[in-house]
Amino acid sequence: MYKLVYTHYWGDESCSGCNHLCFTYASKEEFLFDIFEKCKNFKWGVIIDRWGSCSNKIELFKDVWLDYWEYERLEHNVYTLEEWFNRNKIN
Repeated sequence: MYKLVYTHYWGDESCSGCNHLCFTYASKEEFLFDIFEKCKNFKWGVIIDRWGSCSNKIELFKDVWLDYWEYERLEHNVYTLEEWFNRNKIN
């Protein structure tokens, strides 16, 4: 099992932020493959809600939802723990 980190960007014009979600998986590549397989037939269109509109989303983890933009960037936001550390360490 590999220690992985998903950098999840959330929010809209009024409020936004970033969470680093840590989890284990057989490998980074297997995680991405499984998610892409799960989502390959998902209908990403826009749905109209009582506030105007919002994108269809798919649940990645409990209470962590991906819209199409986040899904398209997923492979750029998942790191092994070592990759994440090397990318974010302070020299």
